[in-house]
Order: sequence, then structure tokens, then C-alpha cells
Amino acid sequence: MIKRISGKEPLLLAIAPIVACWLILVLAETSLFKKMNVWLQDTQQYLFAEEIYFDDVVFIDIDDASLFELEPELGVWPYKRDVYAQVLDYLTEKGADRIVFDLLLSETREGDQALAQAVKQHQNAVFIASSPVYASQKQYQDLNHQRLLEQLSWQASPQLPTTPLKKLVLPAQEFILRAQNQANVGVVDVFVDQDGTFRRLPAVYQVGESYFPSVPLLLQQKQRGKLDFDHEQQTLILGDKHWPIDEKGMLNIYFPRNANSVLSMSFYPVVEAARGVFKPDNEDEFFQGKTVFISSSAFKSDLVNTPRGMMSGSYFLAIVYQNLKHNLLLKAPKPWLDQLLLTIALLPLCLFPLFFHHTPGRHLLLLIGSAATIWGLNSAFLALSAQQSTLLLPLLILGAGYFLQSIVLAKLSIQRNESLSRKAQHLKESNEELAVAASTDALTQLLNRRAFLQHFDAQIEQYQRDKQPFTVAIMDLDHFKSVNDDYGHDIGDQVLRAFAEVVSSSIRQHDIAARWGGEEFVLLLPDLQEAQAFNILDSLRQNTSNREIVTEQGTLKVTVSIGVVQFSEALNNAEDTIALADKALYKAKDNGRNCICLNSQIAEHKA
Repeated sequence: MIKRISGKEPLLLAIAPIVACWLILVLAETSLFKKMNVWLQDTQQYLFAEEIYFDDVVFIDIDDASLFELEPELGVWPYKRDVYAQVLDYLTEKGADRIVFDLLLSETREGDQALAQAVKQHQNAVFIASSPVYASQKQYQDLNHQRLLEQLSWQASPQLPTTPLKKLVLPAQEFILRAQNQANVGVVDVFVDQDGTFRRLPAVYQVGESYFPSVPLLLQQKQRGKLDFDHEQQTLILGDKHWPIDEKGMLNIYFPRNANSVLSMSFYPVVEAARGVFKPDNEDEFFQGKTVFISSSAFKSDLVNTPRGMMSGSYFLAIVYQNLKHNLLLKAPKPWLDQLLLTIALLPLCLFPLFFHHTPGRHLLLLIGSAATIWGLNSAFLALSAQQSTLLLPLLILGAGYFLQSIVLAKLSIQRNESLSRKAQHLKESNEELAVAASTDALTQLLNRRAFLQHFDAQIEQYQRDKQPFTVAIMDLDHFKSVNDDYGHDIGDQVLRAFAEVVSSSIRQHDIAARWGGEEFVLLLPDLQEAQAFNILDSLRQNTSNREIVTEQGTLKVTVSIGVVQFSEALNNAEDTIALADKALYKAKDNGRNCICLNSQIAEHKA
């Protein structure tokens, strides 16, 4: 027990809070602090969030299953625009209030006239605009484009904080210029936080002198209006509605505790119902009065990371739309509340030197009480009024001050340092294990599709630098469905694992192999042209057909068909390359399976 502190120790104890503040404010500028801060805020928001099931919005997903089911009738993705016209007619007939096409319909395509006619007739369709991935300077300096931006622009208060965009890709004019002042074009351009997570959405975008609301904000009314700003309350005003925004004009999203807060369904049955193929149950009531979002998550092209896990970008927009409609947004931190929490953190540190006869145990008890008060106030404001406040900063200042004051009283034990070191190492190892698990297919131990596409993008960047050729192959086990049907899925899984072993043993060490999905696999063969890759792939094909797979139901043999394409500048991205390889794969199947088809052979045949 410490009875009295003499000499310089009271002064050091008094200086400790100042040093703690300086250290933590420096730390607050680091990426580590920012990641820890948002993680803590996510955790707290989850703890106090409610389970909510929004019943006035529907998310229709053009997913992989829909592409597969609709391919015999509609062909490969992307579809002709008259398909969307049929869906728009059907949803409107069934009482849908607004239909949001979260698809960038900017280029001309067959069926545009039918969709434009449906848009003109119903006047309830909403389209998206976005900043371009590949921008043509000439296109966006075009006078007609600038006039169209001005024509579609909303009025906005000059004090309103906006998100600037240099360029904006608009939907085709025939879809959006159908009604005077109709609110039918919103922007989808989301910005991730430092950890790659979507927690906020810009409310209003500014392109030059033109203003455009985000899609969820646009859906709050059907006519273009004026976007006002209350600087004192830090709120965005549209008509009689007020929403809190932060100093950058961002909407802070309130995520319900449940990840399935928005009703979702596949695109396939909607198309079939629109075409009159079948009549769903309760179809006359299901869409009545609802806002419908239509987007595509096929090939995982529209997945985003949120505090509630991965979800479609359009699903995320639907949640933001409900946030605005039901006024569920989180309020940005208030200076006075943050100052109050910092005062609560500093108060016990400043008082401790005056009561130095206290034992270290009482000092710790005071620290815990202050931390509990900070947490309680923060949680109360969050739970009662959705008011966010800085939590990590006062807690860290409180902890740092106590730590520095404890150094004056006693040296930190070696055991504590070792314990912290072990925990940090364990956390690092856990993160590494999670990273490996996130990029690996659990069944075959090959890379999964997401990881393969990351390697693909890196290979494209290298190709753009040094022009070294590379080849892509997509492989499909022949008649694999019959294996599952005849022997069961357990045997099918065993066959997939055996084929993965053949692939790994047949390719070079620096080749990239991945499971694309089901019985489809993909290969990335750097530094090889199509003809050079043929030898490796033919060896793989022969090894596959020669491999005897011993199962509890007997010995099986399988064969594989392979489509091959060499990457070129004309392709630009992974999606186009895989699509060409897939066409070559189908040609290989048409040629009798257990063979290889090069994309160049198809091109020569067409020529």
C-alpha cells in the first residue's frame, strides 16, 4: 500500500494526462487507430441495433442461377432491353411504386425502344448514373453531354457539402428524358472506408455546376426538388424531410442487426411471370406499393463489404433507402458530446495526484468507473437517438494516462508484456489464417473465384507494363451431373478433389489454378501463348482421363473439356476473357468432349 508520494512523483502524475493526450492524438492519425475506431463503432452499433424487416422494398437479383435458367430462352448476359421492358410492365401492373434499375444502361442495345416506351408509359422507372471506369475525355467534354447534365441537375444550397465527381456516365437519353422534372436519375458511386468497408453513402454528388442525389435520396420523392442544408443542425433538407449528414455530406448508415432486413428474390421467376410462363402465389399483392431494386450479383460483380458482411451493392442501396424513408440514419458526432466524454476521461487522471494516498487498486477502480461512464453515455446516445460519438479516443486517453501514472507507481511486469505480445501474435496468426481461408475453396483447396480474379487483375496490370502474353483456360468435367445423380454428392466431391490434385500436379509452379464454381475450374498460364499452353493442357486432359478414382462405390474415371483463350488488349478485363474461354469450352463440348478448343480456332472458323 502506498501511504505517501514525495519528491517529483506528484508532478509526474500530473503531467501524465498531458503526455497521454499528446500520444493518443498522434496515434489518432494512424491507420491502425482508424481501423480500431470503426471496428469498435461497428460492434457497438450492432449491440444496440434492432432486427428490422422492411416490408415496402424488394431486391431482385440477376444472379448466377438466373443467368443459367434464362440462357436457353434469353441467351447469354447481358440481355436485350425488351426483357427489362417486360419486367417493368409486369411490376407496374402488380402495383410496384418505383422500379430502380441498378444497371448502367448507357450504351445502345437491341430492345432499347421497347424499354423506352415502357418507361414513357409508366413513368416509375429510376436509372443510375456513375463515374466512368474508363473515361474518354472527348466524350465528357461533349456539349450535348454537358447540356444533359444541366437539364437533369437538381437545385442545391451552395452551403450543402457534396461529393465531387469529375465525370458522370448517364443512362441512354431515351430512358430518362420522358417527363418534365421527373426524378428518375440517381447516382451510384460509393466510397469505402480505410478498411474496405461500406458504412457511409454520399447524399449529393456534384459534377461541375450540376447536382445529383444518390439513388436512395432520389427515391424519397418523384419530382426533382431543391436540396437545402441546415448548417446549425447539420441536416439535409428535401421538402419537409430532414436527414443528418456529416461534414463531408455523407449519410451514416444504420444497419439492422439482421443481415436479411430486405426481402430479396431471384430475377428468373420474375421474368418467367412477366412472360406469362407461370403465375406466382400472391403475385397481385406481393409487389403492391413496394419499391423494387433490380441489380446483378452474377460472377460476384456487385458484392460489397459491410459491417453485416458481404452483400450486393444494390441490396446496400435498398437499406440506405429504408434508412432515409424511416429516418434511421446515424447522426454524426457532436463536438460538445465528444468534449464531455474527453472530460470524463481526463477528470480521474487529474484528480489522482491530489489523492496519492489511494492504493493502485483504487486507482484502477476509478479508471474502470470512468470507462464505464464513457461507454454508458456513448451507448445511451446511440440507442436513444442514433447519435454517434467518439468512443475510442477518450477510452485510449484514459488508458494511456493510467498507464503513465502506473509507471510512476510501479514498473510494468514482464509477464504482462509477454502476454500482450502473445495476444498480438495470436491475432496476427488468426488474421493470416482468415486471409488464407477467404481465398481458398474449402473442398478442393484451390483458389476460389474471388482470389483468382485478383490474380487475373494483377496479371493484366503486368501485361500492360511488359506485354508478356498469358493464356486463360476454363475446364468443365464431362457429364459430372451424372456422377452426382448416380453415386451421390459425397462421391462427386471426391471426384472434384481428385481432379484438383490432377490439375495441381499437371501445371507449372507459377500457374494459377482455381475452382470457378460447381465442376468448372479455371487456369491462368503466364508467359504462354495459346499454342504453347496447349501442350500443358493436353497433358492435364490425358492425366485426367487416365486417373482412376477409387471410391467406396467402385473405381471411376472422368474426362474434362477445356476452352482456351489468349489475353489481348482488345479484351481489357477478366469478364470478357472468361466469356471467350467459355465459348471455346462450349465448342469443345460440341466437338464430343474430352478435348481442347482454342479460341483462335473458333475465330479462324468464323473467318
